[in-house]
Amino acid sequence: MKHIHYSCQGDSHVIANKVCQDASFSDVSDSMAIAIVCDGHGGERYFRSDIGAQKAIEATKECISSFIREIDESLFIGKEFTQKQAITSEAKTKTLTKDTETDKALRQLFSSIIYRWREKIVQHSIENPLTDEEKNKVLLQYQNDFTRNIGIEKTYGCTLMCYVATKSYWFAFHIGDGKCIAYDIEGNWYEPIPWDDRCFLNKTTSLCDSIALDEFRYCYSGTGQLPIAIFLGSDGIDDSFGATENTVNFYIQVLKLLVDKSEETAYKSLTETLPQLSKIGSKDDMSVSCVYDEELVRSNIKHFIDWQRNNVGENITILNNRIIKLQETINAAKSGNLNDKKVMIEFQYAQKDLEQAFKEKKVLSEKWNHFSKELLEDNYLPYKDEIGFGDVLRENSPKELTHDGRSAEDGEQGQIVIRTDRGKPLGLFKEYYRASELTEDAWHDGIYYTGDVAWRDEDGYFWFVGRADDVIKSSGYRIGPFEVESALMTHPAVVECAITGVPDEIRGQVVKATIVLSKTFKGKEGPELVKELQDHVKRVTAPYKYPRVIEFVEELPKTISGKIRRVEIREKDK
Repeated sequence: MKHIHYSCQGDSHVIANKVCQDASFSDVSDSMAIAIVCDGHGGERYFRSDIGAQKAIEATKECISSFIREIDESLFIGKEFTQKQAITSEAKTKTLTKDTETDKALRQLFSSIIYRWREKIVQHSIENPLTDEEKNKVLLQYQNDFTRNIGIEKTYGCTLMCYVATKSYWFAFHIGDGKCIAYDIEGNWYEPIPWDDRCFLNKTTSLCDSIALDEFRYCYSGTGQLPIAIFLGSDGIDDSFGATENTVNFYIQVLKLLVDKSEETAYKSLTETLPQLSKIGSKDDMSVSCVYDEELVRSNIKHFIDWQRNNVGENITILNNRIIKLQETINAAKSGNLNDKKVMIEFQYAQKDLEQAFKEKKVLSEKWNHFSKELLEDNYLPYKDEIGFGDVLRENSPKELTHDGRSAEDGEQGQIVIRTDRGKPLGLFKEYYRASELTEDAWHDGIYYTGDVAWRDEDGYFWFVGRADDVIKSSGYRIGPFEVESALMTHPAVVECAITGVPDEIRGQVVKATIVLSKTFKGKEGPELVKELQDHVKRVTAPYKYPRVIEFVEELPKTISGKIRRVEIREKDK
């Protein structure tokens, strides 16, 4: 067995000059293989969570070593693969299962890890009183709690994920978010540790919880059949890739580098790729830890490539269906009345979506050919397109300015403005009634500021983002509600929705969706539907735009004219 691990500072923490909150570890010895990932919560309440993550790794290593030395192997040997949900989750669904001797032994291990971790953080707090920097950044309430040793574990709060393998058995456990992905001897991937549906949006279970022992999920097997590779990844990776299949594909690429190139090459690739992934994705810290059987991975590499190709093929099929529907929409609009505002908007969006779909399809086709060439070698035949790559009509549009007053570049968001220094266009309003300050804000220096944010494509088309007041600023991104609302409205569960920003300690703001459900989905509100809607948005538009907060309501606040009052939603969320 071999191993590799890496942790990096997230883009939001680079910008804020904040240390990486993640920690990772992996090792292989004669007696066992181990991989660990811990994710410190960060934020003002958890102001030493980076240290908490490091202490969690130390505590886990020590407790695992003692456990392996002292445990009776008969508790595991011969046992079929078994998964156990957290006790608190089982109690919630009234499916409590009776603990076996193996379960009891593992729960004792989890208890010892929690105890040892709390010993370490208390000792650290004694040896390291509050610094001046911490006093300046942390609320007085949290300073007082720390000084009086009240809830000290919150200060160091973090998640924990671990995989352990001996020659005859293996087990894995998890408290918190992030994902564990394993690969079997046939090249199939699976998630060995049950998911905790309480870990969604910005919420997660944690070592610092008072009921942490009852929140551990775990799995074990004593058949002697170990995963040929297993990856532990923090939620920064998971959130960046969106769909789990994308994460699976990324890990396969790492495995290919490990067996085709070298461990050094794979590690270098991680150091280059993960910071970039954070920048374009979650903005969060990222950690990955892996244990793999080099020989078995190499002998099964074609299984992995085959899965990659089939995955691309499934996405091409989905895209083809989308293209057909868009073409039908465009044809229907052309045969209708394009002078009708609603028809024209639908027509324009369908054209833009169609163009994007063809671009995506081209990329996917190239990937299909790449994996096919790797898989089939001499028998390789390039992808034959049945639907084709089309063209989309375009037209010219006006100019826009960025928030800092520059003329926006292609693809860059800006506010649509109208120059009036050479004369006012016919039909442009004169002023706000009895509100001269509003008139001056909107109309000055020979420019009328419409308040509409848009971006211009390379052919001169303008694409509406939203009202300037409604634009959400999250982790350096400017996200317009209109695009996210449009994406959500294509899901059958959504009748109406409003996108707003809610304050977030790390990202500044996060996207919130307030949703009115269709009749068929009433009563189905819950984590599963939330995740389904989030994944849907990730597929339809850029993954970083998905709503991290979702609220289901009976109706949306509206004006007399029927416009959604986002300002009312924002006021309620302050």
